[in-house]
Amino acid sequence: MNRLMTSAAALALTATTAFAAGSGVDKLRDSVELRVNEYNSDVIVEMLTERQVKQIALVLNDSASTSSKTHRIEQIVEGTPAEMIHVTTSTKDVAEDPLRANVEHELAIRNYDVDASKLTDEQVSALNLTFNSSDSPSDMHAAVSSIVEGTAAEGEAEMLVFNLDMEPEPLRAAVGNELTSRGFEVDPMTLSDQQITELAGIFNTGNSPAEIESAVKSITGES
Repeated sequence: MNRLMTSAAALALTATTAFAAGSGVDKLRDSVELRVNEYNSDVIVEMLTERQVKQIALVLNDSASTSSKTHRIEQIVEGTPAEMIHVTTSTKDVAEDPLRANVEHELAIRNYDVDASKLTDEQVSALNLTFNSSDSPSDMHAAVSSIVEGTAAEGEAEMLVFNLDMEPEPLRAAVGNELTSRGFEVDPMTLSDQQITELAGIFNTGNSPAEIESAVKSITGES
């Protein structure tokens, strides 16, 4: 009887601790949402990862200049689902089919060789849902590939998870998200630019999870 009570108490404590941790992140997210627009309005707060919420909170509480905070927040969200994308196609295209124009822009910034004009309405809707999801880069890539491969919209270039021509900081943030989604406890800020590039290349290979895990550990030194 005492053993059962002890077990129940332990379970209750674990659940309470987890709930408290979750509540703490939620409160921090609410705080970030109230203040972030002072420095950067291109942030979709509900799409921020827990790590991004904490990083932005640190920036907001820093004594740095407004321009410095704006730039640092930009770096944290750039190239991730939390970045608000502004359509840059013609006004005519946006007015006629704003959803397709936005999807076309999303495909372009991710360096996908896809002819948006040949996408069906169903593909456009599916891609829009994918780009607005909180999926990891590799999961998003797999979804995009499954939607367009073998259709009239598919281009000739190989579809890769990471565009290695991205600016260093957005690439670092994207690789960090991918590492987290795969269960690696590696802080991307501690990695060199060369390591980030190598990791992006590994994630682009399409190798098995075991092979990727081995390569990641070799590059990062994680045991």
